[in-house]
Amino acid sequence: MVMVDVTKTNLQKLRDEGWDSHMEKVTSFMAKYDIEVPNMEGQYIVPGRRMYRGKGPHVTNIHNFRVEVFLSVIDLQLQELENRFPEVSKELLVCMSCFNPANRFHSFDKRKLVQLAKFYPDEFSSSELLFFEHSLENFIVDVRNDERFWNLKSLSELSTKLVETGMFETHDRVYLLLKLVLIIPVATASVERVFSGMTQVKDKLRNSMGDQMLNDCLITHLERDLFYNVSMDDIVHQWLANVVMVKKENVQWRMCVDFTDLNKACPKDYYPLPRIDQLVDSTSGHALLRFMDAFSGYHQISLHNPNRQKTTFITEGGVYNYIAMPFRLKNA
Repeated sequence: MVMVDVTKTNLQKLRDEGWDSHMEKVTSFMAKYDIEVPNMEGQYIVPGRRMYRGKGPHVTNIHNFRVEVFLSVIDLQLQELENRFPEVSKELLVCMSCFNPANRFHSFDKRKLVQLAKFYPDEFSSSELLFFEHSLENFIVDVRNDERFWNLKSLSELSTKLVETGMFETHDRVYLLLKLVLIIPVATASVERVFSGMTQVKDKLRNSMGDQMLNDCLITHLERDLFYNVSMDDIVHQWLANVVMVKKENVQWRMCVDFTDLNKACPKDYYPLPRIDQLVDSTSGHALLRFMDAFSGYHQISLHNPNRQKTTFITEGGVYNYIAMPFRLKNA
């Protein structure tokens, strides 16, 4: 975590003070290999486009390379670090490292472990936290004086050794916190596997789901609560479709469901046109002619129940499917 903070600091320093030195290196490189250096005060022209001659504001080369390239790349790196290592996650990881048994529990810090227990209010009540610090003191004295714990290298080895020696019963509350710590990587990996299925649909809503939520609340509660409330059928579906807005001729908007994948998988029905003369002849001798007008059949004809899930689509409010025939289905 220290190196994450150091990297952020160095990137921010490069953003604030590094442009001039960076430009000198680039200019020196271009001069060395006889590459033409553009006029930094000249107008920037997008490669492959003509020069803009309107009255609007012009973008100079120095503005494009400094703002749109140099600063943008650094901002993306800073944002990525912030997304992957927010304050909550960093605090959690630092607290977890205090359980590290290497070098006879050199990193042990009971204050941070108490803070870690606060992430689990259902397991450690406020009254229990008052005495948990004493439990940690007894635990660290016990394991440091026991030679069987001197050469442990990982949390899994520590957990195994506590069970083998029977000390998991003596220090049951400490062992419970250790188990919760060991669950975190498994829960995180499981959630990443579940949410990776969401790459089937590439839209803004899907791609923005979850980063902050996973960092802030997933780690401490998802392994027990959120997992039970999330169904794979709600997240990943073979026929999951997007909702798109289409402008009509009268400038109004129509909400449509993109059934492209579903229609590609459906074979086309080929029905030959009936012979009109035979239809007319078949009416001979009948006083009445009855026919069905299916002009308004959309949203009126019920879908076969096993096929309803194939019309599943996602919105910001949830995942839904049609129970009656919608628009834009092949052969409808």
